[in-house]
Amino acid sequence: MPLQRTFDGRFLSRVGKWATFVALACLLGSSCGTSGEEEGLASDLLCDVSVGSPAGDAVRKTLGHSEVETTIFAVPSRLVQRMEDGLREWTAEEGALPTDVCLFQRHAAEGDRSVRISFQWISRSESRKRDLRDATDYVVNGVPAQVNEIRSEVTFPCFMPGDNRMKSRQLHLVGRAAFTAEGPGESREAMDVRHVTLAYLMAQKAVKVLGCENEPLQGEPVVQPGKG
Repeated sequence: MPLQRTFDGRFLSRVGKWATFVALACLLGSSCGTSGEEEGLASDLLCDVSVGSPAGDAVRKTLGHSEVETTIFAVPSRLVQRMEDGLREWTAEEGALPTDVCLFQRHAAEGDRSVRISFQWISRSESRKRDLRDATDYVVNGVPAQVNEIRSEVTFPCFMPGDNRMKSRQLHLVGRAAFTAEGPGESREAMDVRHVTLAYLMAQKAVKVLGCENEPLQGEPVVQPGKG
């Protein structure tokens, strides 16, 4: 069962037995420790959208609400495990399934909105021909990105440490933000830039957790139109 919490960090009462086990195991150091960058990272690092942070501001603007309910599908150790499993199981015929990491929601009288963050391995050849439907191309600090009304993606190489190093060099990682359509009030370009920025910022968190040896996604996001 995923972890759920309010925007200010208070865990909701719906946290179940699985979440309790994970928290206790991490405290005891019996099952959550991994080698490399992931070790010692906070369990909510991937989904932390604190008020005033760049990611937090982008999420709240997208949801149109100051209070955000966060559901954590993958703590850092879980993301590392899923990405390593994806590399071992990846084939040209089957590819790899996406891994959901975070869900941000607002519940308001004027309607519900959500943002879902996920990551997925794809082949380098697929990344060159990959296109979202009705998408606009952008470049963020040299990294190719695409965005349409309901999804934004950044695609980049991540050289994983350890036994999966060679396999990861053959693939690209996609960081994805999927969201409910927003209403009027902002230009399409401004909305696109915000959505691409959010995907990039969340992918930066994954890069830290995964310990990508090539150190992609450096610096604050600078979004420019064009195809990377």
